[in-house]
Amino acid sequence: MSWRTQVLPALLLCVAVIGCSRSSPTGQIELSKNASTVRSQILERVPLGTPLKEAEEKMRQMGFRCELRKAAMFDDESRGRRQYQRFEKIDYLACSREETGIEGIRHHLWVVALACSKEEMVTNVFTQVLDRTLAP
Repeated sequence: MSWRTQVLPALLLCVAVIGCSRSSPTGQIELSKNASTVRSQILERVPLGTPLKEAEEKMRQMGFRCELRKAAMFDDESRGRRQYQRFEKIDYLACSREETGIEGIRHHLWVVALACSKEEMVTNVFTQVLDRTLAP
């Protein structure tokens, strides 16, 4: 057997594995599928009283996309599945992160609202977790 028949398949396997692996942003964490647990995970990294700009940077490092919303509504799910509490006319940093499983079938969406004061400090954290199966 020549070295090409031994090395080439191994090289191709390495390239395929590296090409298929996903890189994650610095600081990205594995999030729970439970909204209450996600709230705790966020509060560990973004405690109440954190300046909004700092909170936004930390959320982005964890893989979230964020935008500021004024006098908006948010349905918090952190009390349990299908036990929403609606908050209306609040200012918050709306952050979302989504992942599709390697198999391309499971889809997870995390939505986090970092409520803020007029002084632009985080005053509360509200969460939603959507987990669904995508049809082929």
